[in-house]
Amino acid sequence: MFPYFEIFGKTIGSYGFCAMVGLLVCGAVGCLLARRFQIAYEDIILIMVVIGVSLVIGGHLLYGITNADKLIVLIKRASEFHIKQFFGYLIQIFGGMVYYGGFLGACAGLLIYTKFSKAVKREQVFDLFAVCIPLFHVFGRIGCFFSGCCYGVESKFGFVVHGNTLIPELNDVRRLPVSLIEATCNLLIFLVLLRMFLKGKETGKMIFYYMLIYPVARFTLEFFRGDAIRGFLFGLSTSQWISIVLFAVAVWKLFLSKGKKSGAVCAGLLLATLFVTGVAPKAVYATETPDAVTAEAGEDITDETAENGVGKDYSFTAKGKFVIFVCCLFSVGICLVIAIYGNPNDRLKDKYRRARKQEMLKEKRKKEAEMRAIKRAEADAKYEKELAEYEAYMKEYEEAKAAKAAAKEAKKAAKKK
Repeated sequence: MFPYFEIFGKTIGSYGFCAMVGLLVCGAVGCLLARRFQIAYEDIILIMVVIGVSLVIGGHLLYGITNADKLIVLIKRASEFHIKQFFGYLIQIFGGMVYYGGFLGACAGLLIYTKFSKAVKREQVFDLFAVCIPLFHVFGRIGCFFSGCCYGVESKFGFVVHGNTLIPELNDVRRLPVSLIEATCNLLIFLVLLRMFLKGKETGKMIFYYMLIYPVARFTLEFFRGDAIRGFLFGLSTSQWISIVLFAVAVWKLFLSKGKKSGAVCAGLLLATLFVTGVAPKAVYATETPDAVTAEAGEDITDETAENGVGKDYSFTAKGKFVIFVCCLFSVGICLVIAIYGNPNDRLKDKYRRARKQEMLKEKRKKEAEMRAIKRAEADAKYEKELAEYEAYMKEYEEAKAAKAAAKEAKKAAKKK
């Protein structure tokens, strides 16, 4: 659409501008939400810096991993290039960004930051991150729409672009605005997570609810992406494989996990997925970059890359895509119900806790009643005993008094005689 524009004679990229606006808006929202946890503004700024740096590093790193086949060829033929050419091709291999790489990189950066920072709690930071990341993604997808990347399939409904020099295949074809659809989905996810955050019933679990909802939407929308290179592996793209793993991790952490080893297992699953999707054939993110390595190194690199298994078609049929789409819609509905009305597993646990608490309260009251009855019986027995002793004492006293009076009367009678 509009990959760049000029302000005061300077050319500014649309995606970078939208990302910067999104960062500022998320920073403002994060500062407002952080009041609940009484987090200082200075800490919010440091957290934003950590997220920004780790997000960029993670996004570029995963993009390079998905270009692992080209990286291997470049390293094997490093002697054929000049040092400047080598680093130029290396920059092109790591030049793009993958959203999931940025997301995982930001999570890793926050884990490291919260491990050494004593000013904030990890659960609170990840709750704020989970609420703000879909809002930032809204601006990112709008930037994708303006720049022309991450475009959709050919469709009767959509937009037609003319004169896009960065992505020529986008021109003069009506395509589905999948980036705007994903921006709308992210906005809805933000509103759902914001409502959950304000209710305050799922503290420490917001990031897993995000990982429960967004991967389903992303998995579905990937079928409507029209990028020339989608990184298919057994019919699924790189982002779809990562979505499956993130969804599985969220389900496990929210409904199944009980032990302390769950975090290590989740990290292992994510790393394994990144490795598999990275070395898979055609595992390249949607944003295309010039295949400079292949072009400069000659046909040998192309042949060597072809030996890795490129050329197999694992794409689904239209019927298969429709079935998957219906299943994904059903999954989205389930995720939204869970996100809005709460975790059913937690509700069952709360119900069990309440029932158990009532039983314990009844038992406690029963024991207290029994103890009161025992104490009352002991008090009554003590009273009866003291009463019997008092009556026996009074009887002896009266008898002694009567005997004394009788002796006194007998003495008086004796004197009269």
